[in-house]
Amino acid sequence: MARGPSAGAEIKRLRGDLELGAPAPVLLFHGDEGFYRERATTLAVDHLLSDGLREFNLDHRDGKETGPGDWVALASNRPMLGTRRVIVVTAADRWLKAGGQSASEKSQQEQLADFAEHSRSGTILLQAATADRRSRLWKLLQKRGHAYQFDLMRTIEEAETFLQERFKGEGVRVERQACRYLAETLGTGIPDLLTEVRRLCIFVGDRKELTLADVEGQVAPTRTHTVFEFVDALGHRDARQALGVLDRLLDGGIKSDRKTDVQAIPLILVSLIHRQIRNMLLAQSLVKDHGTDPRDLARQLGVPPFVAEKTLRQARRFPEHRLQETLEELASVDLRLKSTALPSRALLEGLIFRVCAAAPRRGEGPR
Repeated sequence: MARGPSAGAEIKRLRGDLELGAPAPVLLFHGDEGFYRERATTLAVDHLLSDGLREFNLDHRDGKETGPGDWVALASNRPMLGTRRVIVVTAADRWLKAGGQSASEKSQQEQLADFAEHSRSGTILLQAATADRRSRLWKLLQKRGHAYQFDLMRTIEEAETFLQERFKGEGVRVERQACRYLAETLGTGIPDLLTEVRRLCIFVGDRKELTLADVEGQVAPTRTHTVFEFVDALGHRDARQALGVLDRLLDGGIKSDRKTDVQAIPLILVSLIHRQIRNMLLAQSLVKDHGTDPRDLARQLGVPPFVAEKTLRQARRFPEHRLQETLEELASVDLRLKSTALPSRALLEGLIFRVCAAAPRRGEGPR
């Protein structure tokens, strides 16, 4: 699915469309960001139905268990006391496909498309993670501007804007640098960001102001964030820095992951570091063949663009042979963690000393 406008821009467009007057018979909220699909649905329902009429004129259906014939029939019923009925349909993906349906399913799809094109009665709000652009319904809704696409946030900048809006909605003034720190530390996943927004709003209380110092004191770097620091330290052969990061990784991992066996933490960390080194090698190879476009690199690595950019920056600090040697060291540590009773911290510290003490080859640059 092609990437559309930002989720915030789509919410703004929906709000403007709703305020224009008569709502469309069918509105489609699609894309892989469920938070914004729900937000769009709530916005539409709030605009179309007053609180007192929802008990009579609002219905919910699951698209996996029901079909368009049911939705159209409900939406076409005469509303009680109000002007329209509203049907909210979740998981409507299979009804937005362009092929592979039975004759009955195709008939129901056509019924829904006809309703979207000609109805003057109720409104059907469709939620779907994916929508087939070849389908008649999608083409019709897209042409009329009644399809709203909500993609996952991919960049730090999007996450930063999202955080600013959420804090503003909670009545908390927040420094921009604080939002940047949160986005870089937590990433672009909305559930994690929302959890921290709620927690930090409780933390500031009546002060209603959040600074960078507040956030740095309250939000510890995540394990993935700290793995970047660890690899950076190895790249600069800074054993002191790498040992300090290792302490945070081990201690923070044990504290923040209570469901994980303490003995498994070092293996998890080795796996994360191994994955990062492999991604750096892959990034080096991809750049040679395809250039440095962050989105292409992110797609190949299977990570958000901001993570791909960090990975590429790190990869440029390492000659390929050093990455390969580090992978071999990690494989050795992994085997010894699994097969010996040696203390895990000692094994990981040994890895640091061996990598950082390795003599640079000609052309690798100073330590």
